[in-house]
Amino acid sequence: MVHPDELDQISTSGDASSRTSPAAPASAEEVMGALKKILASGRLRRIPKKARPRDIVLATLCLSMQRRHPYTELELNEILKTRLHSMLALVDHATCRRYLVDLDFLKRDRAGTRYFLNYPRIESALSSDARTCAKAFLEEFQGAGSEANEKEWEPQETS
Repeated sequence: MVHPDELDQISTSGDASSRTSPAAPASAEEVMGALKKILASGRLRRIPKKARPRDIVLATLCLSMQRRHPYTELELNEILKTRLHSMLALVDHATCRRYLVDLDFLKRDRAGTRYFLNYPRIESALSSDARTCAKAFLEEFQGAGSEANEKEWEPQETS
């Protein structure tokens, strides 16, 4: 039986080849390419299945949120609805919220009533330059689609 104090030693021992290192944060060029490809149709049709593009989209959705700010579910829903509406998304806010929590971009308190941005997770997904580029890209995307945004918009229902 292993004593709990020994778990850290066990997890850090071993050679480097036995551990998988996390991927480096996405570069600005990679983020711009991924966002252009994902939003090529003029809207966010779905959350990508592949991990790297999915992380780019989800991290980008979080960029408008504040660090260390406790969000209620209603506040978080409004932020996500606004962001998704600006992207003419066919994805609903509840699906995005689940992805953000499941993939560790957001943390919940023990009671499950407050959400907090997990900024280290954002930093692990997007480099500093990539975060700046992603914000600029979305502002430009929103500006280009402002006429389309005024039209009626309905998110896809989830079952």
